[in-house]
Order: sequence, then structure tokens, then C-alpha cells
Amino acid sequence: MAMAAGDGPQIDTIEEGSARGLWDATSGAFVGANLRRSILARGWTVPDFARASRIDPGSVYAAIHGRRVRDTTAIRIFETLERRSPMTVVWE
Repeated sequence: MAMAAGDGPQIDTIEEGSARGLWDATSGAFVGANLRRSILARGWTVPDFARASRIDPGSVYAAIHGRRVRDTTAIRIFETLERRSPMTVVWE
């Protein structure tokens, strides 16, 4: 199913050498620090986020550490993040 620009979820990808975005399409993995910030900015702890997304906490931690995860896990992460807008900016 083709989507027109602006339809459906927006996946924030990164360009090579860039630290922006949540997903590195080249490696097929999340940008861990940005994923962690996105989770915290929406008011979740990692265990709470794992429960909300129906994902094993170990898989969420794997994604936060930049390891590849299954496609269904990545989709659930994106869908869960999309359900709640960021409440605050998280600085490290």
C-alpha cells in the first residue's frame, strides 16, 4: 500500500555520519541515545515503555544499546512512541 507524503507515521531516519533521528536505515538499528531520550521525554521509564508497547524489556534495552531488533519490535516501538507526544525536552 503506497502512502502519500504526510500520510501515516513519520519514521525519523538519519544520514550517514549524523547523530539525528531515531532509526539508522543503513544499520537497521535504533540510535540508542535518541530512542532513550524519546522514551523519557514522553514520561515513561524503560520498563513502563516496554509494558505499554507489549515488548520484553530486554528487547527495549537492546534497541537503546543500538543492537538490531526484529521488525515487529521496531514497529511496536514506533507505534508506542507515536501514541504519546513528548512532554519535555530531555538533556543529558
